[in-house]
Amino acid sequence: MQHLVAWEAHAGPLPPAHELAGYEKVLSGAAERIMKMAESQLEHQIEADKAADKRDNAIVKTEIRLAYLGLLTTFVIVLTFIGLVAFAIWQGRQLLGIGAAIAAVATIIAALNGGQFRSNRSNESDTVPAPPNSAGDGKKLPA
Repeated sequence: MQHLVAWEAHAGPLPPAHELAGYEKVLSGAAERIMKMAESQLEHQIEADKAADKRDNAIVKTEIRLAYLGLLTTFVIVLTFIGLVAFAIWQGRQLLGIGAAIAAVATIIAALNGGQFRSNRSNESDTVPAPPNSAGDGKKLPA
């Protein structure tokens, strides 16, 4: 006894041509409706992609503005501390001047380190851990 098994797979928005012809035989105009439905879906996907691109561009522009604002704020704080250092030394208060200088250097280090910390965290949030019992956790799946 022999068994013949046939298997056919298809992926895509439209059925294979022989199936499309079958739909047309069953219902006149069905093939045209299916084509219009696929075209409509394609137009919808293009519009959704354009909206996502606009949203992504707006996010990037906002992040750039925030980065410049952070740099400007750090610059103003450091200039303030430098002015305080100069004023303290001019008034003969060297200890206060040294403290303000240390604060200025700490501000610069914190600003530079903080930016690096945020960029590391944003990269970590982009990665999604593998679900349990998947090929990513080292365990074999049951056959």
